[in-house]
Amino acid sequence: MSGNSKNAWTLKSKGIESAFGGNEGYPDSPQSHYIYDTTVKNHDKVGIGDLIVITGKKQIIGIATIEDIKIENNISKVRFRCPICRNQEISVRKNITPKYKCRKKHEFDEPVTQEIVVTRYSAYYGSSFKPASGLATNILKPYFVKHNLYYSIQKMQLSFFQDYFPGLTTHYAGTEKKQDIIRKKIQLPLLPYEPDNKDERGRKSRIQPTRQGQEKFRAGLFEIYGVACMLTGCTVARTLEASHINPYRGLKDHHLENGFLFRKDFHALFDSNLMGVNPETLTIHLHPTLKTTCYEEFDGQRLTINRDDFGPSKQAMMIRWEIFCSACQDQRLRIPPL
Repeated sequence: MSGNSKNAWTLKSKGIESAFGGNEGYPDSPQSHYIYDTTVKNHDKVGIGDLIVITGKKQIIGIATIEDIKIENNISKVRFRCPICRNQEISVRKNITPKYKCRKKHEFDEPVTQEIVVTRYSAYYGSSFKPASGLATNILKPYFVKHNLYYSIQKMQLSFFQDYFPGLTTHYAGTEKKQDIIRKKIQLPLLPYEPDNKDERGRKSRIQPTRQGQEKFRAGLFEIYGVACMLTGCTVARTLEASHINPYRGLKDHHLENGFLFRKDFHALFDSNLMGVNPETLTIHLHPTLKTTCYEEFDGQRLTINRDDFGPSKQAMMIRWEIFCSACQDQRLRIPPL
């Protein structure tokens, strides 16, 4: 086993009702520890410090960081095999006969039993466990390094934690280059955001400015406000983006008072000045050209700011509101009242 590593794994927890692997199952407690042994693929690769996703059959149970691994030697174990091909990757079928079926599609009433001696591992992670709410296991498919339905422990990409749990993990892969983003606890109060019109962006070419620090800006907003769209309430992190209130002109505009969290389509509307936020009421106003579209139901809704001790910059919102109103004026359209 490795130590102090930064790998990521899925751990399939099915307890004594385990349907795969040809064994009697394991007495797991998914919120605190996971038990496996030397017959489990990848048992020797999991290490302290690794990030894990604990899954059931159809739902993700939670995420955690492995804090300790207890090792027990010379443990007796009963293993089951297919009587036809001796394969141990078999499944139990509750409402079908014959009751058992192996990976090679052989069906049979009773498996062959074999008693073996194994080393047993108990991975503990209780103090770091975070429950997952309503996430199906099928969202993991793009993140497996090499997926195998029968493996209880499978390696996955660290980027899963950035995409779905950026506000809850302390380190994760931020890009395809596997750069770790180390997030420090944000200390409030912050110095107030003071918007200006200076363009301090670097440029890749004469016509294309760069936007550095966007992921850090997004992660900071997640930490401050939680992982949720301020308008729709959507909590799927992969769909959420950090939107600058006062348009980005340099690193100074990554100030957390200068940000909203919007679902991607609403971010696009806001950036295009097809949607404005009233700085006095925090209500949404749509460009009149959107009034007969699928977005009409959001006109007049109020943003949800999930804290009392911190919020968007009033000065930045006033600047952006004026930009939105000017966009309406340019179209000779009615300007929403302030």
